[in-house]
Amino acid sequence: MIIVLKELPEVVKKGLERAITNTTFGEFWDLESAQEGLNMGVLGCFHQIESGYSGIFTTRETPLSRQLYFFWSGKDPLNITSIDFEEVNTFLVNISKELKCTHIVCEGRTGWKKIVEPLGYILESHSYIKGIA
Repeated sequence: MIIVLKELPEVVKKGLERAITNTTFGEFWDLESAQEGLNMGVLGCFHQIESGYSGIFTTRETPLSRQLYFFWSGKDPLNITSIDFEEVNTFLVNISKELKCTHIVCEGRTGWKKIVEPLGYILESHSYIKGIA
């Protein structure tokens, strides 16, 4: 089960912290900025309870579309439960529709390719993109 968060509990911070310290994501966001973004309503954050996986998302506008921008974040390394990526994908599709987005743009390391391509995303400059019907 995925829940949408307004606060960053410690279990969520652990997953996001790994992304912040181990990837270039940390050049753009820190935990304080993420919390501020949640407070201002410009960021969303979800947490998959069983696996401990968390991710943040926002929307981006271009002249031709509105996209849900999602960073494949991380999980508490102490939680050994596998991430249910089908559930994450279903969440992303549903929240995209709710926010009237035409595409989902996912940013993540190249290692995500084996997980996201079977879910319908294509590699585009290491941003994984999926159209929403």
